[in-house]
Amino acid sequence: MPIDPFSTNQIEVVRGPAALRYGSTSIGGVVSASNNRIPDAMPTCAAAPFQSYGLPVKAPLADAGGPGCLNVETRTSVSSVNRGVEGGMLLDAGGNNVVVHADVYGRTTSDYSIPSYPYLFDQTRPVNGRQPNSATQSDGASVGASYFFQGGYVGASITQNDSLYHIPGIDGSDHKTRIDAHQTKIAVKGEYRPDAAAIDAVRFWVARPTIATTSSALPTQPICSATACARPSPARSKRPASRCR
Repeated sequence: MPIDPFSTNQIEVVRGPAALRYGSTSIGGVVSASNNRIPDAMPTCAAAPFQSYGLPVKAPLADAGGPGCLNVETRTSVSSVNRGVEGGMLLDAGGNNVVVHADVYGRTTSDYSIPSYPYLFDQTRPVNGRQPNSATQSDGASVGASYFFQGGYVGASITQNDSLYHIPGIDGSDHKTRIDAHQTKIAVKGEYRPDAAAIDAVRFWVARPTIATTSSALPTQPICSATACARPSPARSKRPASRCR
């Protein structure tokens, strides 16, 4: 499953007994990337300016009821090794015990730079200092919401990821081999903290991804010499002549 760094809030390496919660095959450790696509807390916004005008009055309470809160964040970066450009936007809005999250991102890269010639046996191909057929392109979006109640919350999200990346190498460069992957994931998560000394919290998380992958390449062109491609004499053969481009 893809992990998008633009929507990730925290990356944690989990090892030891704590990794067993991710399954029996994660005994060597797992990389946990958390995000806010299913909000687990109400968004916090800066308090409205309070003017006392020199009078001895108290400021309003921070937890007093008021209008909803909206946070918008934009992220962008560029890379020189592959002339890549990527950007994303995250939005969190909350009010009346409901929080909505939305994010969108996109990135594109060209063939990455290489310090020397990439092929060992074929030294005749022009590369111009870059690895042929190594460009990538990906984009995605997600929408989620959570409802908060006394002692916990429950929420759901739907995420779409699309990636198109080329396969480098001599054969991949000749045929423009590429893989087009699409993923749609629906997730549900919740938490409840009962007022009991024996149980700290009850948490659940369920997700169902749907993945579709397509690989494609240009058709192979016939490679033959001038003699093999020459039209044969009708007296010698009745087979149609092959065509070379």
